[in-house]
Amino acid sequence: MGIQGSVGAHGVAGEHDDAQTGSRSPHAARLSRTRCLSDHLHATPLPPTPASAFLTGGQWHSCAVTDVGTQPFDPWPDDVDVHVESTITGARLAAERGDVVVIVDILSFSTTIGIAVDRGAEALVYSGGEIEVWGGRESIARDLRAEIIGKGRVASGSRFTLSPDSLGSIGPDDRVIFTSWNGAGCVAAASISPAVLIGCLTNRRAVAEFAAKLLGESTTDGRQCCTIIAAAEHWSSSAAGETGIRPALEDHFGAGAIAQVLAELGCRLSVEAELAVALFSAGAHDVGDVLSRSVSGRELIARGFAADVTHAAQLDTMTSVPCWLAGDPPRTFSDHRSRRS
Repeated sequence: MGIQGSVGAHGVAGEHDDAQTGSRSPHAARLSRTRCLSDHLHATPLPPTPASAFLTGGQWHSCAVTDVGTQPFDPWPDDVDVHVESTITGARLAAERGDVVVIVDILSFSTTIGIAVDRGAEALVYSGGEIEVWGGRESIARDLRAEIIGKGRVASGSRFTLSPDSLGSIGPDDRVIFTSWNGAGCVAAASISPAVLIGCLTNRRAVAEFAAKLLGESTTDGRQCCTIIAAAEHWSSSAAGETGIRPALEDHFGAGAIAQVLAELGCRLSVEAELAVALFSAGAHDVGDVLSRSVSGRELIARGFAADVTHAAQLDTMTSVPCWLAGDPPRTFSDHRSRRS
């Protein structure tokens, strides 16, 4: 079907490298060509995203690449109540449909905001790009009269970070700006939705019940859907100057955990949601083991953040629902259940 992301260049500088190999071994020759190609690509501006692109004349050009033609196609199936998609693009498309959007970024954006809201804090969510446009971290914190989380998981001049373990002192008097690579980007993309919820394993039942309630109150004659977005993750092992998004097992696992409860409540699932439920069911007997053996979990453990994985692996331990509804202050998430009949 459609091809997303960047299309790499090929055939660059090959003839020149062959002429320089001389008496070197075939391995050395291949290594020289690889390094030359790598240098060329890293010196070339990265392609526009998320559109596909091709390289010519040293410049990237956008193009629509698909093997089934260019006619518009709606990826959302008819006659379902719950669908699972992924990435910032999925969040944007779901919002444009007017869906209830649930953002799932288990390690650790969703889990951290879930804890903050559960303890009474206000969570403001902005992507890194939005913060940059605003004028930077100090500028947005000053203008919104809020504290912004630290840049890394180790607090350095900030009380809070994306690490759930950093929120020991957070409470009702705190107003905190949260940002992340993918979770916050998905929230930004979904901002035109009538409702954006932030879901994780620790609040999956509460989020599902609230989403079902919103669907029941919908005035769109059944056309509105609850779309659960598995946020995905950036590759941390990519080469300098290279970007890329990889599927995150834990996010699809968490999406399936929420979809399972929605199915129990009588909601009709798309096949994507059904398979996410199957994924969750396969590992529900030992959630901690699943998360700790995922790529994201292993990376956090290797970097000294095993406690963050443990926090995220707790199932149904919170009853709060981080939620933004149309008419609320921009990007401000708090527990909205108490104000709904």
